[in-house]
Amino acid sequence: MELAAGSSTYNIANAQGSTSGGGQQQQQKNVVRDSQTILLEGKTIPSNDYIHLYDSTPYMIINGHIAAKLPCDANTTSPLKILTGQTPNLKPAELEFVKPLSTPGKLCIYHVDIPSKSG
Repeated sequence: MELAAGSSTYNIANAQGSTSGGGQQQQQKNVVRDSQTILLEGKTIPSNDYIHLYDSTPYMIINGHIAAKLPCDANTTSPLKILTGQTPNLKPAELEFVKPLSTPGKLCIYHVDIPSKSG
C-alpha cells in the first residue's frame, strides 16, 4: 500500500495467504494488526511524487482501513491522493469525507476502506 498524503493513520488486519499440500489448497490465515501514525507536518511532497508508507508483501490485504488528515479546499477536496494497489499498478482511493472532524478550507479527515479483492 502506498499513500501520498499528509498525517496518516492506517490499520491493516486479516492478511491471508494460501498453501497447497497433497493437491489440495488450504487457506492459511495470518492476522496482522499493525497501526502507525506518521506526521508529515512541515514536509513537502514534490509535485507528481508520493511517500511510500506500507508494503504487505508477500501477504494480500483483504480488509483494511486508512484515516488521513489532509489539506483541503472550501469544497472539501484535497489536492493529495491516497494510492493503493500493487506496485507499479497504484490507483487513487476514493476518499470519504468525515465532516465532524474536518475544517473545510484548512484540514479535512478522510476515511478509506480497503475492500477484499479476489486474487
